[in-house]
Amino acid sequence: MTEYTLTGLDKGDKTKNPNPTWKLVPKIVDYDISYVDHVYLPAAMGPVGNPDIGYIGSIQGVGDFRAIMRSFLMHYDGWPRYLDPLSHQPYLRIPRTYNAYVQYNPMEMTVLTKPGAAITTLGDLWKSCITPDVSNSICDRIRRVNDFFLKNYDNYRNLVINGQCSPPEGIPPVNPPLKDLLSKVYGWVPWNEHCKAGAAANDLALDRDFQKVHKTYIALQYSSLQASTSAETFNPYVNLVHGTDYLDMPGSYAFSVDDDVGNMLVAGTGIIITIGGAAGLDNDVQYDGSKLVNVQLGDPEPLHRPAWSQYSLCQGQAARDITTLSIQITSVRYPCVFGMTDQAGRTYTFTLASPPYPNEYSRTPITNCTAPTKHWCDALKAKTETSPALRNYVEAEAPPPQ
Repeated sequence: MTEYTLTGLDKGDKTKNPNPTWKLVPKIVDYDISYVDHVYLPAAMGPVGNPDIGYIGSIQGVGDFRAIMRSFLMHYDGWPRYLDPLSHQPYLRIPRTYNAYVQYNPMEMTVLTKPGAAITTLGDLWKSCITPDVSNSICDRIRRVNDFFLKNYDNYRNLVINGQCSPPEGIPPVNPPLKDLLSKVYGWVPWNEHCKAGAAANDLALDRDFQKVHKTYIALQYSSLQASTSAETFNPYVNLVHGTDYLDMPGSYAFSVDDDVGNMLVAGTGIIITIGGAAGLDNDVQYDGSKLVNVQLGDPEPLHRPAWSQYSLCQGQAARDITTLSIQITSVRYPCVFGMTDQAGRTYTFTLASPPYPNEYSRTPITNCTAPTKHWCDALKAKTETSPALRNYVEAEAPPPQ
């Protein structure tokens, strides 16, 4: 599913105006690609008029994309497929984990093939982890998420007892069936069936531990990318969407709260959508937030040095005016040759390796530096911060004296 909004909204500063008026902000685009429900075709999206930003999604051909889907199904034997609505025969459309639990109906087999060993393995992992006898990072996270959802179930059960919810089967059992529990976990949805308050009933966000468990849940989903075996993989579907061994789409939603990577809000005058290739995209490099680099330039003004003038990015775009001391390298192919000039007409270039960089400033990621002085090149350095968020930096001194 491709989603987009072709403008932004600004409500102004409430501290200056208690009743601000919403204003449209032109040349802003907000978009994302969701593979939350299923994987079927390769789609890519990018902004119009902003060649710095690469695409999200996939520019693979349909044949290559489907070959990877088949390899996933071979690796995770028994993962269900959708059935053709007319012939009821399976075809190459892969449901997410939540759908594998809730859309299979053995009494009416017209939606999904029967979930097999790959889905059974998920339940086995959960059962092995919810006892305190096993202590490792994935099981510790599973227990925290398990306790969170059991509290939500207990609250639902009390709502039923108090008449706020009226499921046809009456008061639920003391403990939820494993399949029911896992469907809620993989969907990140509460128990709220047949409640008077509708979808707002028993909201997960009402729990006082919501924020902490939400972070644990995100980490649990992404632990799948580091799992060494299928038996240790919490959500293979995350591997299918994000994994470098599979579809390698880091900027696409793989589960319902995958917002850390899924939403793009950037400058642009429109949206480009492609299916099965890169034709039409302004930048055919995949957007990857972990590869963004902030080039921090030394301020020449306090030192009475020549001002910075222009810069050019790694893909050979026309020179641009330097209007800020922080320049972001967004979606480029590494190694990247970054170039600048100052108002004295002097040239600076250096080759930058792909991040991540050392956690302390280092010259190792930088080679082939040319500048008016050797000292300027020797002072050039790069680092990657991992806390509180992942950020890559290059630090440069101000232009040297003339």
